Amino acid sequence: LINGITIIGIALFIFYEAYWRILDPPEVKGAEVLVIATIGLVVNTWVALKLHGHSDLNIKSAYLHVIGDALASVAVIAGAVIILLTGDNRIDPVLSILIAVILLYGAFRLVIGSMRILLEFAPKHVDADTLSREIIAIDGVKGVHDIHIWSICSNIHAMSAHILVDRIHVQQTEALIREISKMVRDRFGIVHTTLQFECAECAPVELGHNSDHQEE
Repeated sequence: LINGITIIGIALFIFYEAYWRILDPPEVKGAEVLVIATIGLVVNTWVALKLHGHSDLNIKSAYLHVIGDALASVAVIAGAVIILLTGDNRIDPVLSILIAVILLYGAFRLVIGSMRILLEFAPKHVDADTLSREIIAIDGVKGVHDIHIWSICSNIHAMSAHILVDRIHVQQTEALIREISKMVRDRFGIVHTTLQFECAECAPVELGHNSDHQEE
């Protein structure tokens, strides 16, 4: 979340600087800028390839930083070439604005993802009704209610639920715990599961009732 807000701040600062540079374009030494930007692009591209594909928000944030730097290098290279060919320094702030727009888009997505975790929203890929039906389909389960699903971080999800069963011994619930936990892990990516067993005959409730941890 802090990283996302920081990126938004950087993008806004780029907008501010670009505005004044458009009004009063500074002299840009195209050849020197071209060499430095090319080196930066090579380094940032290598780092981006190493970070690409991770689902953790912290790594995504680092990846976004690197992509922003790489895009900046591309823009600077393009700007340096245009300046060398035309002598028009105004292209530099125009490209800066383009970079800032791209950074803002990625940063807002990062902040929204972080807020979903902080507010304990259910993961987007998990449908509570489908999960409830899958649990009820397991042999020995008579019903399920009070399902709560939330994210601990971007790639670690948790669930708690009340499971209705017949009158069985405590030892028999262990097998159900293992089966339910395996199913929700394999089908829905939920790795932390807390289950409370209740007697279906002793405490009748509305079977299949469930909810996400937070409603959108």
